[in-house]
Amino acid sequence: MPTALAQLGRTSAPAPLADAVALSGFLDLLPDPRGVRGRRYRLSALVAAAAASVLAGARSLTAITEWISDANNSPKGAPHVRRFPAAGRRERNKQLKLDRITAAAHELFAERGINEVTTQQIADKADIGTGTLFLYAKTKGELLLLVQNSLYAEALERGRADAEDIPDTLDAVMTIVRPVVECNRTQVDNGRVHLREMIFGDPAEPHHHEALTITGRNEQAVAAVLCRDAQVSEADAATTARVVSAVTFLAMAASVNVAASVDEILRDIREQIAVLLRR
Repeated sequence: MPTALAQLGRTSAPAPLADAVALSGFLDLLPDPRGVRGRRYRLSALVAAAAASVLAGARSLTAITEWISDANNSPKGAPHVRRFPAAGRRERNKQLKLDRITAAAHELFAERGINEVTTQQIADKADIGTGTLFLYAKTKGELLLLVQNSLYAEALERGRADAEDIPDTLDAVMTIVRPVVECNRTQVDNGRVHLREMIFGDPAEPHHHEALTITGRNEQAVAAVLCRDAQVSEADAATTARVVSAVTFLAMAASVNVAASVDEILRDIREQIAVLLRR
């Protein structure tokens, strides 16, 4: 069986539907080597599910098992595979797989940069099939957001907490901005792709939506600092905070700043925000 599945994994062209139907009928004719006791599923269903998982990218027994389990949890899951309860072990297993994917992507992106990493390498490191990987993130951009969102959220909270005790408005705003820039420049290619995905990606996709939500919270933190001045209305503070975000994003994404240090980018941002706050 493993040899046959390995050959199947190297198949490049899809089989005609008529051949797939004939294969299903042929599998039903195969003698079942299992004992009568303990049989839960038809042999043809198990072989078909294993074959589908290999075609989806599974390359180990663990990956095959996980792919079948994940596919079964979708509305169009295989009809002959047992459906587990919505909570409990299944959810824990899904979270464990998500943790493995996140850890694998984080390590590879940090070591090589997103442009030098493939989804297959991430799947291999997480010990899952690429089909299973795509159930959690459909592109490398989504995988990067999956990894980076938590880092940006932590950076935001650090900046917000540190800014609370800083009386000067410009200094407080820059205290919020600094951890975000530092996070973005940890790996320049990753940071630039993260900004591109966040700005041009599908806002309804969960990872993109989370990234935009974090940006909104960052703007709220800046607006709260600006509202310390009683003469600044909440509406003006919110608008100014969005401009601060735009200035920060452009400074981090600009091609002329690819080789710039964190301090150089922060100095550029500070000069622009200083002019904005004087208006």
